[in-house]
Amino acid sequence: MTIPRRSMHGDWSSPLVPALALLGVSIGFASLSRSPVLLAEQGSGFLLGYGVGLLLLGLPLLSLELIAGRVTRQSPVAAFRSLASLHGHSRHWQWLGRGMVLAALLAVAGLAVIAAWSTGFVFRMLAAGGEPLEGPLLSRALSDLVNEPERSLGWLTLFLLAVALPVAAGRRALEGFLLVAVPAGLLLLLALATMVLLRAGTGPIALLAVATNGPMTWSALFAGAQQAFFAAAVATGVGITLGCGLKPGDRVVRLALVVLLLHAVLVLLAAVMVLSLLGVSGARGLGGIDVLFQAIPPMLASLPMAALLSSLFAVLVLLFLLTSGVVLLQVPVASLQRGPFDLQRATVLSVGAAWLLAVVILLGYSLWTDWRPWEVLPGLSGLSLPDLLNRFLGLILLPLLALGTALYCCWWLPRDTLSTGMTGAPLRFGVHAAIRVSLPLALLLLFASGLGLAWHTL
Repeated sequence: MTIPRRSMHGDWSSPLVPALALLGVSIGFASLSRSPVLLAEQGSGFLLGYGVGLLLLGLPLLSLELIAGRVTRQSPVAAFRSLASLHGHSRHWQWLGRGMVLAALLAVAGLAVIAAWSTGFVFRMLAAGGEPLEGPLLSRALSDLVNEPERSLGWLTLFLLAVALPVAAGRRALEGFLLVAVPAGLLLLLALATMVLLRAGTGPIALLAVATNGPMTWSALFAGAQQAFFAAAVATGVGITLGCGLKPGDRVVRLALVVLLLHAVLVLLAAVMVLSLLGVSGARGLGGIDVLFQAIPPMLASLPMAALLSSLFAVLVLLFLLTSGVVLLQVPVASLQRGPFDLQRATVLSVGAAWLLAVVILLGYSLWTDWRPWEVLPGLSGLSLPDLLNRFLGLILLPLLALGTALYCCWWLPRDTLSTGMTGAPLRFGVHAAIRVSLPLALLLLFASGLGLAWHTL
């Protein structure tokens, strides 16, 4: 199979651009909220499981998505349709691409809600004279943002407009945004972590030793692998969308490996920063929203230069959310950019769909908290609408899309097609056989353990 000369969406000027995009979407909300909590709770088992998950799940899945995009030079839906047509397979494989579009839209909608709360929180802090919110002021600000959705609706809309601007402006404007925003976010994380660690008075090595102290369990290993799977942003179509702009000489596997290695280092840095603020015991049992809006602000307020640290942390959160939103929005936009839909129309439709989903999530936290018709089904009692959507995305949709991608690319596609997408060199039979067996089995095990864990905790 030969690679088309040019992507219908344009080529990247350098492989650095998609690498930054992948790094930006993987270092996001979860690296500041969920990963530190799981590390504090699960210890060394989580850390080992995270590394194994990146190596055995993240690396092959991300490589396969980049290969599919690079070989077809098309968006996720068109990529699977093109591959199926070329090799005489059922056209129903294109539903993998459509599922990825849905996953990306749900992810953007969730990010928009968190960004709306974060922006509202920042402006409350500015209204208080720039000082960090704590005590009754903190509780009232959080209550107003969650229980009065009209206060957050404007911020939500502004965030989605900010996400849409670099995407709608074209490939070169998007490259410029990524080349500025992602390095700025990473430098800000490094600077903030250094300042927090110096002022907290806790060494990172000693902190990690405390966090990883304890017995290693299978549940901790699975938790780490699951978090690595979600953090790598696989099965959302991002890899295919970014891969369609790679040039024939770009090395796909090396690109994926470098991105995931940097991801691991930065996630560890973010976890150390958060745990130095909260303490290992103080981080246990917290949810993602609790970490960002309830646990960290009072701790920042207790440090020297509290106003500066709180402002930098708020900017860091918003920058991570914005970068992730821009990268994820490319998936539905690229999939719609066909026929009568040019780039601007595809962006408007995608942002409109994400806005509607975000409004539904926002109302699910406030006005629709008592509307739960699914509670008649076994195992779904007590779940709010946002909880239901989050579990559907994380425990059902993403694992099934990843499993479908692994099965199709490893079992249906010829080995020479994967070789063409990698480097043009033959893919070794032993490596191919190992991936086609181990990857689907690992995903099945992860899927089953996730459903079992969810069912046990409902």
